[in-house]
Amino acid sequence: MLLKSLALAACVVSLWSCSKDKDPIQEDEGDAIGTVYLDEKFDKMIWGGDYIKQLTGVKGVFIRDENNKYIIDESKPVDECSIGSDGCPDFFDTASEAYKTLRGINNWDGWKVYERPGYLKVGTSTSRDAFVSTPPLKDINDEKVNVKVSVSLAIWEGSSETLYINVVNGGTPSVGQLQVTSSDSWTSKEFTILNATKNTKIAIKSDPTQVGRFLMDNFKVVKVE
Repeated sequence: MLLKSLALAACVVSLWSCSKDKDPIQEDEGDAIGTVYLDEKFDKMIWGGDYIKQLTGVKGVFIRDENNKYIIDESKPVDECSIGSDGCPDFFDTASEAYKTLRGINNWDGWKVYERPGYLKVGTSTSRDAFVSTPPLKDINDEKVNVKVSVSLAIWEGSSETLYINVVNGGTPSVGQLQVTSSDSWTSKEFTILNATKNTKIAIKSDPTQVGRFLMDNFKVVKVE
């Protein structure tokens, strides 16, 4: 009787062990370090003069649609434009949703943002309130993450050399300002944001105290420890 009881107990232990090996507990480790949440090179921007390289460009003709927003006039040819010419009207004030989608910026936000070949121009000769903002970082799967932001920047000659960072909907940036002095080449800048969420938006703003036109390219957001 004792041997029978011992054998039964051994069988139960064996079955429990097999079940444990078959169905291990899966722990959700979240997004891996190095996960890219945003990588925008603005390659769909093709019109306007190239201020960085001081080259003329091309642009089309715009007309108003039924919503009083600008769309491309397909009946008119693309023509050469000067170095100082923007490729389109303000993306977030007067350009149509169709045009923003065509240029891949429909999920972004901003004010006084214009097309240049392969990058954005932000601000005008008189503005002090221009900015451009990313979409929410919706691909973040964790509740909160730390991210590194890298971006290429330049300023319009004579503009303020100080740009400002604004983070909303979660997250604290490591710096509040970026200093950029070059107007004929790109300056690479990096900063981190602690506790970013899937709702976080990151904006680069012009200097509110003086004219602050700037140029922006290669905006990337990556998870770090």
